[in-house]
Amino acid sequence: MTRGPAALTGVAWAVLATALWGSTFLGPALAEPVGPLTLVFGRYAVFGLLSIGVLIMRRRVASAIGTRRILVALHLGAVGYLGFYLCFSLAADIGGGVLASMATGVMPAAVTVGANLVHRETPWRRLIWPIMISTAGLVVLNWQRPEAGPAVDGAGAGMIPATLLALAACLLWSYFVVMNGAILRRSGAGSVDSTSWTALLGLGAFIASFVLPPLAVLRGEVSLLDVGEAQLIRFLVLSVLLATFGSWCASWCWNRASGRVSTVVLGQLIALETLFGAVFNLLLEQRLPHVTEALGAALVTTGVLLCVRSPMLGRAGVSSPKNGRMDADRSG
Repeated sequence: MTRGPAALTGVAWAVLATALWGSTFLGPALAEPVGPLTLVFGRYAVFGLLSIGVLIMRRRVASAIGTRRILVALHLGAVGYLGFYLCFSLAADIGGGVLASMATGVMPAAVTVGANLVHRETPWRRLIWPIMISTAGLVVLNWQRPEAGPAVDGAGAGMIPATLLALAACLLWSYFVVMNGAILRRSGAGSVDSTSWTALLGLGAFIASFVLPPLAVLRGEVSLLDVGEAQLIRFLVLSVLLATFGSWCASWCWNRASGRVSTVVLGQLIALETLFGAVFNLLLEQRLPHVTEALGAALVTTGVLLCVRSPMLGRAGVSSPKNGRMDADRSG
């Protein structure tokens, strides 16, 4: 099937989104001694404030989306951002880095399979090789990363709940990507523009993020009141940067892609997030990749290219965007 310019543009938006998401992998290390839950709350707080500002400026456009779809957007923001993060981080805490690396490896495959089960866009035989190659690459790439080390002490007894949490993280992210793509691609009575939709997702993530401060206290994370002035300023700067680029800009780019590209293809493109994260980590450490890291990167790239070059790229089922607005009519 012919690849239209809208689909190719969508792929470019998706690649940019994964690059921006990949840059956030550096956040926890740069924020120390502030803990990850506190940093995520700061990030989503800024994301929410940015979103509120955008919604105020675009209140007429946002109100045209309709109450039902606004509630769906808030729900997707809470599930796709905070729900996924909590399940994934708890799985890593209980089951150790190896389980986290395995979950990261199968996540793109889970999204791709879930999308094809829902939309039936692509024959399964065309998905086998891209999924297998990119999944193998992600497992190899993550296995040697510092955060993918051996399981934590006592993790053996908690492997069942940790595995269930990892599966829940995969399911939540798959649900978010599939539903978000369906809403942005399906034509109907109204239309949803990427900017307003991103703001609504950000507002949903912000509202849900208020569960993080109590969890941070329970986990014994360092309080912002106990850090020095320099560390506090660094935390605030990181929160603004992560929210602006890793949340707002990345989500906006992903929503642009979701209106143009098949969700089956987007599932495989998600693998690039880990690849970009590894690249940024190499730049931070100022070193060349190990052999296993290079092999994993090559496999991920090959799997993504096989997916993008295949006929399924053209199966976006997209109405042509007009004036920056995308047709949508699905509330889930």
